[in-house]
Amino acid sequence: SNDLSQHKIILAEPDVSGLRFSS
Repeated sequence: SNDLSQHKIILAEPDVSGLRFSS
């Protein structure tokens, strides 16, 4: 979930990569 296209998924999926984008 570290792909820009998956940015929407990252917000709903706070995984290791998602935390980086959230921060």
